[in-house]
Amino acid sequence: MRRALAGLMLLAAMAATAHAWELQVWNEFSRFTPDGQLIKQDWTSQPPEPLNTITRPNRIPALRNGYVSLVLLVKDIKGGPYRLSVSQTEGPPVQLDLYRAWYHLSPKAPATQPGEKPKLWLPAVPDALVPIGSSVELTLPTADNRVPDQKAQMFWLDVFVPKDAPPDQQVTLKFTLNTAGFNTEAYAVMDTQRLAYPDEDPITADHNSYGIGFLSGQYPQLRAKVGEKFNTSDEAFQLMHEYYKIHYENRGTFHNLGYGHSGAVTEQYVPVLGGYGETRGPVDWTLFEKHFGPLLDGSAFKDTRRGPKPIDYLYLTINPEWPARYVLLGSQGYETEFVNAVRQMIQHFEKKGWTKTKFEMFFNHKKRYKGFDWDGDETRWPKDDVYFKLYKRLLAQATPRGTAVQMIIRHDASWRMHEQFQSLNGIVDLWVCSGGILSWFPWAPAMLHERGNLVWFYGGTPEAWEPIISIIEYPLQAWKWEVDGYCRWLTNSPGEDPWFNFNGGGEALVYSGERFGMEKPIPCIRLKLERNIIQDVAILKMADAKIKDAVAKGQMSPPDKSGAEEWWNATPQALHTPAAYWNNAFFEGASRPSVVQREKLDPNWWLGVRNAGIEGAARTYETDEEIERQAHSPGGAEAPATQPQEGSHAK
Repeated sequence: MRRALAGLMLLAAMAATAHAWELQVWNEFSRFTPDGQLIKQDWTSQPPEPLNTITRPNRIPALRNGYVSLVLLVKDIKGGPYRLSVSQTEGPPVQLDLYRAWYHLSPKAPATQPGEKPKLWLPAVPDALVPIGSSVELTLPTADNRVPDQKAQMFWLDVFVPKDAPPDQQVTLKFTLNTAGFNTEAYAVMDTQRLAYPDEDPITADHNSYGIGFLSGQYPQLRAKVGEKFNTSDEAFQLMHEYYKIHYENRGTFHNLGYGHSGAVTEQYVPVLGGYGETRGPVDWTLFEKHFGPLLDGSAFKDTRRGPKPIDYLYLTINPEWPARYVLLGSQGYETEFVNAVRQMIQHFEKKGWTKTKFEMFFNHKKRYKGFDWDGDETRWPKDDVYFKLYKRLLAQATPRGTAVQMIIRHDASWRMHEQFQSLNGIVDLWVCSGGILSWFPWAPAMLHERGNLVWFYGGTPEAWEPIISIIEYPLQAWKWEVDGYCRWLTNSPGEDPWFNFNGGGEALVYSGERFGMEKPIPCIRLKLERNIIQDVAILKMADAKIKDAVAKGQMSPPDKSGAEEWWNATPQALHTPAAYWNNAFFEGASRPSVVQREKLDPNWWLGVRNAGIEGAARTYETDEEIERQAHSPGGAEAPATQPQEGSHAK
């Protein structure tokens, strides 16, 4: 009897222990603190419920050629060892990527400037995503993360639905939590759609960076293994390619500038030059081709889900000091050196077949950096426009007639952009504009597009401490403004110790994977969400005309609380004064917060927008032939022949 009673007590204790563990499935906008609580600042309306505890099954629409993301949460008050696994039990094969969310520790809140509101801050916030395959064995608390009194671990799941997956099929995923021999199971059900995300991105999500030197600091073990010549090693070039790959796979563009404010170029970014005057030109392409060859022919991406494709844009190192010597500026010798060297570069690009990429001549210097006596970046003074005209003429002379190589002039414009739209008409091909200043000119994108120009805006990256919906702002703004993309000015600088002395990640969308034994970058929650929003924008652009028609007829509610005009700012009176007299107070008074911040919109709002976009696109593409044509159209913008094309919102 005693043995039987002891056995029953043991079983009861084990059951109680097993019962304490929880496995929950949430939507992708759900972030959790280490004690298992939703991060409150992410939600201004009703917080979500776990998908696996809702009475009626929550069926998730899964468009082909793209991702569906879910958040998993493992909780237990006492903790201990556990095993989490993900598998597919039903439906056409999909590809599963499971990540562990890293909790970035920050000992103290960031300092605020005098008069500035206190910044949102969390002492431990999830952001970096550590790849773990489809299953993992861990303990709670997670040992390497060193979170005090951790009671929950957050995971991120990407589900990639291949383009050739059959539509109208049910995909069932099973999540299993094993603790001390007891299993807890949860499920997610997705329905494959007839629609597919387009191959091409609807907008360019540009993620900017500078030089190759950051690799040494973020990968010290690899650098020590390779030695002093690390920056020119095969390992360094392969690692740099991994940065291009992670952004490409997540529907972004990686931009990496290879020269400094003085015009000094980095050897990994240029062919070796020889000669002077008429003999000036490349004599050795070895390092350049190791670095850029696989990016320009697309082979660097052959093992990605999106397949091999040449990069869309590449910064060239052409600047006032290279390939011609600035000391000769104003002489025929300078022009001869510039034209001869650049012409040979273009001829080399043509010979290699590098004709799919836009090669940018971009001036990144400012006069105050004391490298040159004029502003190339964010030009403030009218007299400096003459240099852009000079280099346009020299580039035209250097470009062989009939070449298929795409050489463009990029200008990052701010102070005087409204003047430069006229003064540099026919000079600049790609306008990358200050988002705050461009917001005063709703007429500009349509005008520049009519000329055949490309238009982006630039700005920063929301910190991980900010409400997660903040990452939605730039993709949505690009859609509303009808521009071609946006540039986040620095995205690979997470700080000296992002793991235990976090600075918010406002200059990073990827982290070094070396801490976890990987010689490549790893993504973060904000990068994954940005990718998902870009997928949504592709569908919204496809469905734009049909949604407007259905809303006008009362067949569906408007998918978005904001009209295009809500994203623009009124033209400030001070705009009529010279830019030389502008100051910070002028800028602050002339721009409102974005609609996302002003209306305090949250993920519930965006999930409604997403569903309306899918519904509108389904109304637009009604036959299999239309679906197939859509999937292969650039940016998904090509509507069926029976649909009228919409004009610009920015009138």
